[in-house]
Amino acid sequence: NSTMYNNGASYGAGIDHDAGNTTLVNVTLSGNSAVGGAGINQGNSPGGVITATNVTLAENVALFAGGSIWTQSGNISLINTIVANGVPDNCRSPIASNGFSLSSDNSCGFGINHNNVSVKLSPLGNYGGPTLTRVPLSGSPAIDSASGIGCPTTDQRGKHRPVGLACDVGAVE
Repeated sequence: NSTMYNNGASYGAGIDHDAGNTTLVNVTLSGNSAVGGAGINQGNSPGGVITATNVTLAENVALFAGGSIWTQSGNISLINTIVANGVPDNCRSPIASNGFSLSSDNSCGFGINHNNVSVKLSPLGNYGGPTLTRVPLSGSPAIDSASGIGCPTTDQRGKHRPVGLACDVGAVE
């Protein structure tokens, strides 16, 4: 239930992870900038594992590659996660999606109907709750489209999930 935004670093301006296990639930990473892996950098140490459930990565900018996610080693697993509008790409290498994740380009390798999707997100702002978030806009394919796997009972703002037929993909319901 956190937001990391507008940070700058060499690698991993949002999260720089090398070893151990990290679990992200209802997290927004937006507007971060780095040489590589501006949103999340899964570093050089083997064996690191990140599990991201209902996370929103949007408009993170890398100078080299992996605007949103760069996996150099280790493992990143996404469930019901949005990866959108990373520059120059969303992902440096294919990422395991164990639920209904969406990418605005082909770089994450989520498969048919999950890549090159116009996610339609609001700008980062105060939409209720203690942190800044990005809300899916009307007509977004993220709305009511999440897998039931691991869907938290509340969103990043503390609002009840699901509202509608199913949970929304991303940090905000």
